[in-house]
Amino acid sequence: MPLKFLGPYGGYESDAIVAIEYAKAKGVKILNNSWGGGENSQALKDAIKNSGTLFIAAAGNFAENSDTSPMYPAAYDLPNILSVASINNTGNLSGFSNYGAKSVDVAAPGESILSTTPSGRRLFYGL
Repeated sequence: MPLKFLGPYGGYESDAIVAIEYAKAKGVKILNNSWGGGENSQALKDAIKNSGTLFIAAAGNFAENSDTSPMYPAAYDLPNILSVASINNTGNLSGFSNYGAKSVDVAAPGESILSTTPSGRRLFYGL
């Protein structure tokens, strides 16, 4: 179930919370989230905590240590969040990926990913 709350210029935390609550109401068990920012929000943290989901969150794309420069929602210390860094096709951390011994749980392919576009074209995403 794709839920869009971001536009071309970003979005609002309140819209993210509405999307999380909608997913919860529909019985969604896993949420995949490729968005984030640097602001710590108790309201967003509470929505994720109470969502009843496995909340998969991108660690971030700023090549920073998330232990010292947290990227939320991935950096919330909640048992239902899985924070994911990006690796390239050789298994090394992508140059753009955030990282952190305490704040990142796992890494997965996130560079040169073949995908499709709304027009049906195929292209690679990532650097």
